[in-house]
Amino acid sequence: MRKYYSYGRSRTDFHNLAGWLDKREPFKNSTGSLSGTTKVLAGWASMGHLPDEWSRTFQARSFLIDYVIYSYGTPIAWHDKEAGWVEPDVKYSPTTSQHQGSVRTAISVL
Repeated sequence: MRKYYSYGRSRTDFHNLAGWLDKREPFKNSTGSLSGTTKVLAGWASMGHLPDEWSRTFQARSFLIDYVIYSYGTPIAWHDKEAGWVEPDVKYSPTTSQHQGSVRTAISVL
């Protein structure tokens, strides 16, 4: 499994992250709080703190979702084979907000 690393307190290596997202490669950051995964046979493990509206959307389209990015067990973005990248506009903790920013930047360069 690939590793994703942040360098310094505010600098994130989003270029590596973008490459992994583009190829839908599984990854985990050094603490395991941010990860990307492909769908497994058992289905999606957790909705974490994803609001109900987004959870229902995610589950209804799960057959089209081929990659999910989690922050602390909550899906913060996913790739839908028809809709492309989906990034729910949801506010979370400061650390998850940083993860969302890194993912948003990585997706923007794809």
